[in-house]
Amino acid sequence: DAHLKGCKIDLTRLQFMAEEDARVAKLSKEKLRDLLASRCKEPAFEAVHALYTDQLGYYKAKAALKGGCLDIKEKKRALKLNSFYTPLKAVKCFTPFIPTVTCLSKVAKILGMPAFKRVSIPALMDYVDQQKGASLGAKSREFLKLIPPASTGFKKRDSPSYKDLESFCNAVLEAGAEEVFEGTELNLDSPTQKQYLMYLLLALPIRFRTTVQAGSLRDKLGLPGSPSTDEDAVLMALANDCITDATSWKREALENLRRHQKAATRKKNYWDVYPLWVRGGVNGIIHPGLNSCGTLTRRTTGRNPNLLQIAKGKVRTMFIPRHKDNVICCIDFASQELRLNADACKDPTWMSAYIGDDLKDLHSLTGCKVAAALGLEGTVDYGFFTQHLNDESALGKTLRLARKVGKTVNFSAQFGGQKETLSRKLLVPVDTSALYLEGYNKTFPKLQAWKDSVVRQAKQNGFVTTSYGNRRHCEGINSSTRSEAARWERQVINYPIQGTAADMLKVVLTNLYRKKTLKRFDAFLIAPIYDELVLEIPQNNLKEVIHEVSDIMSLTVPGGSIPMAPVASFGPSWGEQYEVGEDPTQEKIDELLSKIRGVAAC
Repeated sequence: DAHLKGCKIDLTRLQFMAEEDARVAKLSKEKLRDLLASRCKEPAFEAVHALYTDQLGYYKAKAALKGGCLDIKEKKRALKLNSFYTPLKAVKCFTPFIPTVTCLSKVAKILGMPAFKRVSIPALMDYVDQQKGASLGAKSREFLKLIPPASTGFKKRDSPSYKDLESFCNAVLEAGAEEVFEGTELNLDSPTQKQYLMYLLLALPIRFRTTVQAGSLRDKLGLPGSPSTDEDAVLMALANDCITDATSWKREALENLRRHQKAATRKKNYWDVYPLWVRGGVNGIIHPGLNSCGTLTRRTTGRNPNLLQIAKGKVRTMFIPRHKDNVICCIDFASQELRLNADACKDPTWMSAYIGDDLKDLHSLTGCKVAAALGLEGTVDYGFFTQHLNDESALGKTLRLARKVGKTVNFSAQFGGQKETLSRKLLVPVDTSALYLEGYNKTFPKLQAWKDSVVRQAKQNGFVTTSYGNRRHCEGINSSTRSEAARWERQVINYPIQGTAADMLKVVLTNLYRKKTLKRFDAFLIAPIYDELVLEIPQNNLKEVIHEVSDIMSLTVPGGSIPMAPVASFGPSWGEQYEVGEDPTQEKIDELLSKIRGVAAC
């Protein structure tokens, strides 16, 4: 619907967020510079040696490719020069005055006077005489006054009169010179300079690398990727290398880097480009495009602009209803992939969170097993865990942390997330995240058996299927190259779950169309965003649309036993939402609508 009818952007809100991010980027960079200026005054030779040694194989290969033209020693010199921080300062860049035609002419040009032709004494006297009748400023008149007495000293350049002219001309040249900056540039948009920042100035160990592109020099020679500078690399460093008092300044530096990078990313992806999309329409209307089968798992992708890349948070608040009596409503499958995975692997502990007379809290189940890694002694059973979860004691605080950790582990580990991934998400050392994963695997032992079964069948059949019967062929699953086979194994484990989720969305959209739900209630679909539908709905029709769409979304996949549980929210924008749960009453809806109107009135 949004592609044809358009959805609305609040340009005032967009501009406000753009200005806010500009301030964040500027302040975070200033704080980062201050930290480096106080902590990185001397060259970090050990860090230089570590980075140089790590990249030496690549440097040599590149030099050989260029016929020995690449100076490897120059690479090391560059690393040394970038291993300490020099505060950036503005200086006037100009060549000091000497009595030549070029230099005198440059001074004359700045003062708005004609160029000199010669610097002999007669020629200089003629020049002065020719300018006497012109309308000149004070500076020009002073210049002409200084030339005659100084001209006799142009050869030795040591007379008082010459020094006076020299001083005057240098002042004019400096005032007219371009301003340049000296010191460490710190361009945070440059991957190379970010690499210098992380691995030289902060002297961080290399824990994360870029992906080696197929066909690249690194790929052809079997070399590892370059030391990474992306968000994952920063999170890995925060979790493992900035945990002591001595490294607290590095944590502060990396946090400022993250703030700057997030603001810069939002600027690039949203603030700079969305106004351009709006200008193609009218009244803040954009027309985003969608591809219903845009990925290998057959999930939806977006384009021009891509709404699916907008994560939850403040960016979504710029999307508002087209009509003043409408609201933005989101209805999503709660824990969709967790439910599908539980249904697929049939682990009884996992399934107890979704079906049965005594439903368990999934994240508390995992929390019981990770509690030991948080310092609780002995075995913590589910009854004890839930009984004391909300206690105000130290025990209750630890259990709540265990549940929070359990939730992150549940969402990360179901598709094979490793200890390094979990370390970044939880900002804990890798050794600790390994203990969390061990607890997770003990909680749901049948998950690994199911994964092994999926891989085994894929190797036998050459394909893997969703619950709705859609296939993905996996020609590389039996590759003799271990890395290639491992990549396919991860993909065939993901496909039955993510592919089934994609199929469910298509079933829902098809049924919405067949029942004419949105048309009957004058609502329209802005976009399907993975496991949720983003709708614009008239306030008077909220209850009917939420109930009918939720009923359509209450699916159980073919051969499954765990139903989906759609939950709804609505609000004045896509980013500002109020939860109404699975089956909201009209009273609940009216209460929240009154709250929204009250906020708008303020």
